Amino acid sequence: KPGDEIILRAPGVDYCYEVEEVFIVEPTQVEVIAPLDYAAITLTTCQRVGKVTSAKRLIVRGIFVQAITAKNE
Repeated sequence: KPGDEIILRAPGVDYCYEVEEVFIVEPTQVEVIAPLDYAAITLTTCQRVGKVTSAKRLIVRGIFVQAITAKNE
């Protein structure tokens, strides 16, 4: 949900993002993964309705907050 934190871990650094929006699109709406004019992450998955996977896609977009370098890696 908006305001939640997303952490992407890579060797030696954690990239922190804040969820800005969550929305549902049709599989043909590929423009949602186009580059943005700001630092962001876009996560895409199939939407579930109960125990059934629908043909729609759930999109979670987060705004880049900071990169934290690991001290002991």
